[in-house]
Amino acid sequence: MTQQFNVGDIVTKKHGKKPAEIVSKGWYSSESWQCRYLHSKQSFTEYASDLKLYTEETEMTADTKTLYSFTVDDKVAYGTHIGTNSSNQYLI
Repeated sequence: MTQQFNVGDIVTKKHGKKPAEIVSKGWYSSESWQCRYLHSKQSFTEYASDLKLYTEETEMTADTKTLYSFTVDDKVAYGTHIGTNSSNQYLI
């Protein structure tokens, strides 16, 4: 059975840790939701089956080091979060 959500719920992706707020029903499926990350305000659409309600257990702590991957000039690079700039963007 798929989890039922409401606009305003705080969720994470099923295998993620970053909290996001559900802002509306998704446009491409009745089972999708439009979400916005709390830390970056970046939006994404996800199926309800790929979301879970946010709990304090999923929150990252200062002791947790998450390895992020990103692509630069068609090459994959890796890094950890070292801070946030004045635009509230992660510095890796």
